[in-house]
Amino acid sequence: MEQGLNQIQNEILKAIEHQSGKALCTEAIIAKRIRDNANIEGKQKAGLAIQDVEKAVAALETKELFYSIHLNSANDIPLKKEDEIKYLDPDAKRRRLGAKK
Repeated sequence: MEQGLNQIQNEILKAIEHQSGKALCTEAIIAKRIRDNANIEGKQKAGLAIQDVEKAVAALETKELFYSIHLNSANDIPLKKEDEIKYLDPDAKRRRLGAKK
C-alpha cells in the first residue's frame, strides 16, 4: 500500500495508474476497476469521495503522473492528464456534496 493512503485511496491510485495511458478517465471507470479488482458485485453507479480522489492524485505526483480533477454537469468526476495537478475549486466541491444529499 502506498505510504499515507488508506485502502480505498490505494485502490483509486491503482485504478488511475491502470488508465494512465489515456488522457481522460472518469469516476465511473475508476469505480468499475475497483469493483473488478475486489470482485464486488452490486451498484454499478457508485461514487467516489473527492478527498479520496485528491489524495490518490497527489500520490501519483511522485510517479510523474499529473491529473486535474474536474466536475462535469452530471456531478461526475473526470480526471484529465495535465502538466500539473489541479484540484476542484471550493464551489465545485460544494456543488458535488450538495448533489449527493
